[in-house]
Formats: sequence, structure tokens, C-alpha cells
Amino acid sequence: MATVIAHIPSCPGGSCPTTYAHPEPGMAYVQGYRVTDPQVLAQFNIPEGEVLIAMPNSVLADHIDQVRQVQA
Repeated sequence: MATVIAHIPSCPGGSCPTTYAHPEPGMAYVQGYRVTDPQVLAQFNIPEGEVLIAMPNSVLADHIDQVRQVQA
């Protein structure tokens, strides 16, 4: 089972964006909302093998704080 680094405990249904531990130092797995809208994707240069993930700013800021605590 993946190790959760950061999530929103009050998330309804328990499936909100989450950050997980990655075996490689300095890396993390991020669960978010995959962007599939072709008009949005056309604005970015997403390399093969990567996806564009959308997360609310408040969640991202909270996750950054929690990731820093884990790395300290």
C-alpha cells in the first residue's frame, strides 16, 4: 500500500487530491484531476509519458507544507 504524505482529511468520499511517497529521493506521486480537454492541453508542451494534473491551490499549498515536514 502506498504511503500517504499529504491529503485533506475532510475530503468527502476520501478521493481528493493526495500526495504519496516515492521510492526515489526528492520525488512524490500526486493524485489529482487529469486534464483531458484538448483546448487546455494545446496550451502546454507535455512530454510523452507525462500528464497534466489540476489541483486546487489551497490543496497544493497544504501538501507542500506537509511534504516539507516529511523531508525535514
